[in-house]
Amino acid sequence: TIGENEVWLQTYALTWKLFTEKSRSRSSIATYFGLPVVGLFTSWLLYALLGTENHSSGDLEQYLTALSLVFVTQSVCTHVVAEKAAKLRESLRQMGVGDAAYWLSITIVETLVAATCLAALLASLATPLRLFHSVGRGYSHAWTSAVAATAWRELFALFWTYSAASVSLAAFLSVFCGSPATASLASFAVTIVAIATFMVLKMSAATALEQSQNALALCPPLG
Repeated sequence: TIGENEVWLQTYALTWKLFTEKSRSRSSIATYFGLPVVGLFTSWLLYALLGTENHSSGDLEQYLTALSLVFVTQSVCTHVVAEKAAKLRESLRQMGVGDAAYWLSITIVETLVAATCLAALLASLATPLRLFHSVGRGYSHAWTSAVAATAWRELFALFWTYSAASVSLAAFLSVFCGSPATASLASFAVTIVAIATFMVLKMSAATALEQSQNALALCPPLG
């Protein structure tokens, strides 16, 4: 129908606009990809310093990876809030651009493009380093090319779902923030509170937490 064609045309235009803006911000790109990479290498180096090189327990990654991925939430939340504060959203509505096209463009760029590239990069680094307790397999089994390929796919799914869920979290937080600075602070604060909550639950209710870990994995940054 005509209405559906208009939505897709608007989505295409907004997607191109957002992609162009992100590609021009080299500092944001460097932080978006660099911070999680630093988090992974920090985990690996800490294991080496502790005398457990190539024997990741998976404990450090739970916290450092979640903390290093906070920029995924921050970047989306601050972008949406900045456009809202600048009255750009109101201008788009006056021009006939609907909310469906606006949020769909953010989903395409942040989830299908940025999150996919980030997940592929992190999985490609974490797999050969055998982080996350050898990707949940421990160190008593042979590490063949087939096992490594399966582990890569599992890590890719983990990082992608976490990043995609972080985009949803950012959209939720943007409703309550009035300025980009507030959005950035709120994103970081939620991450810290969630990590602290996870630590408390893990120490005080390990069995209950293990039983509900599949559900928590889809609720960043608790996953």
